[in-house]
Formats: sequence, structure tokens, C-alpha cells
Amino acid sequence: MQDRLDITPLPSGKDNYIWVARAGPHTIVVDPGEAQPVIDHLDDSHKLRAIVLTHKHDDHIGGVAELMDRFPRANIYESKYSETLFDDIVIGEGDEVRPIGLDDQTLKIHHAPGHTRDHLIYVGGGVLFSGDLLFSCGCGRLFEGDETDLANGVRILEGLDHNLEVCAGHEYTLDNIRFAKEVEPNNPALLAWERKAAKLRAEGKPTLPTTLGDEFTYNPFLRAGVDAVRQAAEKHAGEPLGTKTQVLRVLRAWKDDFK
Repeated sequence: MQDRLDITPLPSGKDNYIWVARAGPHTIVVDPGEAQPVIDHLDDSHKLRAIVLTHKHDDHIGGVAELMDRFPRANIYESKYSETLFDDIVIGEGDEVRPIGLDDQTLKIHHAPGHTRDHLIYVGGGVLFSGDLLFSCGCGRLFEGDETDLANGVRILEGLDHNLEVCAGHEYTLDNIRFAKEVEPNNPALLAWERKAAKLRAEGKPTLPTTLGDEFTYNPFLRAGVDAVRQAAEKHAGEPLGTKTQVLRVLRAWKDDFK
């Protein structure tokens, strides 16, 4: 059995997280939108060995060039479904990689388009690097896909170990909870998470990682098959919704317009 990765979220930009993962003396970073938070975090005993990218948006890749100038031996893992950005190690659905320096750690890759066509998620070491597919209590906007892509992404998540720690790309939790309460105002798991998340943020702490299992108890986008969520979506849409994909379409459009 693989050891659990030692993970740390580094705040970046307005609300991004760069994820640092360690196994022994070696370090990988996931989605470095900026270089300086990573440089400041590393010390002489930890060397950057790999940069792992979920998708092409600049707030997730903006620091790569500067990090490669400083750590030229690090490898970059990037999606084969996009324009090759850095032309290093190109990966896709079903691949398994062992980043240099984390030789006993395997990351399995799933292609989860919707937010962007190239979007990947990574699973390994007890964690899920979900990028902008999944946030706590929410999911990413569908810039380059539709509700069918989102439904496929949810199916991938349903098949994963629910003990995984969710390492998402943004600190959107409190805003997402506000929307989730519109959908399920009486969900006790959601109300408990609101209290805990508000306390964490008041203390200047991140709300991430959560666990995938917890997300299935309060994240409306993972609960499209639950009667209360479907009924709320039907009321909002003013029409019956026969499938989870239709419910997800309504939820995503509802969230996009939510103030």
C-alpha cells in the first residue's frame, strides 16, 4: 500500500491553491499559477521534482516557466488533450505515472473535460487533485463542455474511494455553500459544514482538503440523484427533469446566475 502523500495548500492569486505534495525529501507541485509561493515554501532539504497540471488556464500554469528556470530537472506532466503547452510528459485517460522523486507513489489519471477540453484529475497517495472539476460544495463552470461532460465527471468521482482527500483548485467554499443552501436548505450535513467552514475561514485557515465522502453528503453537484436536489432543480426550472444529467444542467445554470 502506498503511503499517504503529505500535502500542503499554498494560497495563490485571489483564491487559488497550489498543492505541494511530498513523499520523503522530494516534492511535486500541482497547478502552480505563480512561482513565488512555491519558491518561498521550499527549503534546501526539499527539491522540486515534478510539476503536475490539471488544465491550461493561466491561474493554474502561470508559474511554470519561472519554476523551470529555477528547477530545470523537474518534469512537467500535462494533458494530451490540449495544445501541448510545455512539450514534456504528455498524459491522458487511464495513464498511471510515478513522478520522479516519488518513486513509490503512483498517480492515476482521468480525463474529465467540461471546464476545459483538456482537464485531467489525478488520484494517488490518498488524495484527489481535482483541479477545477470539483470544489468543496461546488464544481467548475463549463467553459468548453456541457452537462454531459459534467455528468461523466461525476460518474468518475462516484467510482473513486470516498476516503480520498479532495485537493481542489480554489477556495470557493463559503460562496458554494450559499448556493447549496438554496438547493437543500435543510440538509444537516450542509449546515454543519457551513459552521465549520466559516470558523476555518475566520481563523485564516483553508477549508480544503475535504473528503470525497463528505462532499457526497452536501455538494449538490454530487447529489443530482437525491430526491430533494432533483425537486429543487425542477422547481427552479419549472419542468420535470428525468435524468441526473438534466438536473446537473439546471444546477449549473442556476449557480452561474446565482448572486
